[in-house]
Amino acid sequence: LGNISTVAGNGIAGYTTDGIPATASELNDPAGIAVDTAGNLYIGDYSNNRVREVNTSGIITTIAGTGTAGFSGDGGPATAAKLNVVWGVAVYGPGNIYICDEFNNRIREITPANPVVAPITGALTVCVGSNITLTDATPGGLWSSGSLGIASVGSTGIVTGISAGVAIISYAVTFQCGTLYATKTITVNPVPVISGPTSFCVGSSVPFTSVPSGGTWSSSSPGIASIGSSSGIATGISPGIVNIICVLSTGCLSYQADTVNALPLPITGPSTVCVGDTMTLHDASSGGTWTSSNVLVATIDPVLGVVTGISPGVTTIIYTLSTGCSATRFITVNPTPAPITGTTSVCLGGTSNLFDVIRGTTACHSRN
Repeated sequence: LGNISTVAGNGIAGYTTDGIPATASELNDPAGIAVDTAGNLYIGDYSNNRVREVNTSGIITTIAGTGTAGFSGDGGPATAAKLNVVWGVAVYGPGNIYICDEFNNRIREITPANPVVAPITGALTVCVGSNITLTDATPGGLWSSGSLGIASVGSTGIVTGISAGVAIISYAVTFQCGTLYATKTITVNPVPVISGPTSFCVGSSVPFTSVPSGGTWSSSSPGIASIGSSSGIATGISPGIVNIICVLSTGCLSYQADTVNALPLPITGPSTVCVGDTMTLHDASSGGTWTSSNVLVATIDPVLGVVTGISPGVTTIIYTLSTGCSATRFITVNPTPAPITGTTSVCLGGTSNLFDVIRGTTACHSRN
């Protein structure tokens, strides 16, 4: 034989408040019990004109009757109905409870309330690669996504954007009579894909574009590089690293890290050279390469910076660092005078006229 124990009632006839352990509660002439498939116990609390429930945690509540003897309440909440001496209870099917309402000469039925799932709350949009959190006030449900290639959802309702598009997020709650769903349509917006150089020079302006287009551009460090908010043209201000940022109208954004490189120091040395002569230019920024914009006017040794005049004219000498940043200097190549004409001898105390077809003064010279 098993051991006996009390599961409801404290031995005192009466009625005490609900929501306490059943063994601490007063009952008044309990008459009839029933147990449902979940293990909940139902008690006909005869003289209290109530039906009491003891759940599987041992907590007692009233599920029918106001405690005042009488008849009322059909079609409304069972806890607002009057009963007149509860003689017995029975349970059938998915939660239907039948009450023997003795002095009302009726059998009363409590039907389970139609279960509902609360609406899903949270944002309607998310960016690709970002997260939002959805919630539902109904406990015990499971989250799922109807389009895993567009958006995924975790067990706590955290939605991650995978690719641009629309996904239906579902929250499923299983009740005794089946499973109910709440859904929310989530739009996953694209982030801009930025195109543009990853480095540029102080003083230079370079364009940036994005797909989709139409975003607003900004710089994380305007003291290093500025950028037009609509044009996407960035200008190097000072050496350093800066993030070039593009934000679409949806709020989705991306950025690209760029390096702004310093220019070489100014080129030093002569600014003119004669045809056939050489001179040397210098730059205190080491490691660069020398070039001439017009090798028909002047050439330059790429390492030593030695300029050779080839023909009269102006050329640009360029000194370029490994970063691609450069300094420039205009060089004028002057013509060599034509041969001097005239006598080659003169008497002591006499005079002689010499001539040269090229007139003017340069540092270039001719001898005869």
